[in-house]
Amino acid sequence: MDPETTCSPSWAKAFEKNGVKLAYLFGSRARATSRESSDYDFAVLLDRDVTVEPQVGLTLDLADAFGVSVDKVDVVLLDEAELELVYRVLKEGRLVYKSGEDVRRRWERKALIKTLESKDLYHIYMKRIRT
Repeated sequence: MDPETTCSPSWAKAFEKNGVKLAYLFGSRARATSRESSDYDFAVLLDRDVTVEPQVGLTLDLADAFGVSVDKVDVVLLDEAELELVYRVLKEGRLVYKSGEDVRRRWERKALIKTLESKDLYHIYMKRIRT
């Protein structure tokens, strides 16, 4: 497995410390098309009410784990993400952390149903095949 998409102990510690239930790596690093200058894009599901503090704390902790500046780590909250991004995470994201398999199954099922029920699905699909 690619070390860039495998959860290291330092990643797991950052996720646990900040109350992450699920974490997906997406973007160029998940697709293995990254360059040295590419940032790390994470989509996370938190175990508590969404506030700015866990997102900022997680970003700082992950930047420290990678030994990069904070501007090289982007953290998106799945509960607040637009449907198109959730769809992208489901399609191309790599699960790098989970607090439990039941949590993953439940969230992915719920997110997939929400995506399929959306009237915007056609537009998401068309945009996806154009890129």
